[in-house]
Order: sequence, then C-alpha cells, then structure tokens
Amino acid sequence: MKTDTRKTAQRAHNNFTENLTPFLGALLISGLRYPVYAAGLGALWTTGRVMFALGYTSGGPQGRILYVSLSLSLLPTSLPVVSWLCGFLLTFGIGAPRSGR
Repeated sequence: MKTDTRKTAQRAHNNFTENLTPFLGALLISGLRYPVYAAGLGALWTTGRVMFALGYTSGGPQGRILYVSLSLSLLPTSLPVVSWLCGFLLTFGIGAPRSGR
C-alpha cells in the first residue's frame, strides 16, 4: 500500500513544530551553564528529527520506527533535567563564577 507523501510530510512537520518550542526553551536554559553539552544535544536532536521526517515521509508510519529511537529516546528526559539543574544552580548561585578574578 502506497502512502500519501504529502500527508505524511505534513504530519512529520506538525510533529516537529509541536516539539520545537519546549526543546528550544530547555536548550537555551541548559546552554547558559553547559554550552558544549547543550550544543551536542541540539545537534543530536536535529539529526534525529531530520532522519525521523525522512523515514516517516518515505515509508509512512512503518518508516519512522528506525529513527524514532534517536530523536525520542534520551533527549526528552536528559535536556529538561539538565535545564532544571542549570536553573537551580543559577538561582541559588551554586558554582557561579566569582567576579574580580
């Protein structure tokens, strides 16, 4: 059964835009304290989303199975945890750089 490419591309795009805002918020907050870690997670997430969109568009719902693990396995939990930790540390000044050095 051939999938409707336009419909699957639209679904992949909608899925992307639903996840973009919370991801960028958490990426921004965690990047304040851990910029290298946040950049790595951002690159991994972007790669996973592109692979997810390509797989879903070309193969329909069965095509996304191979790529869903990269974009949805560790990132939804690791980035918000790092973001929360960063916000906590910045709020209470724990480990903040000292001025005057």
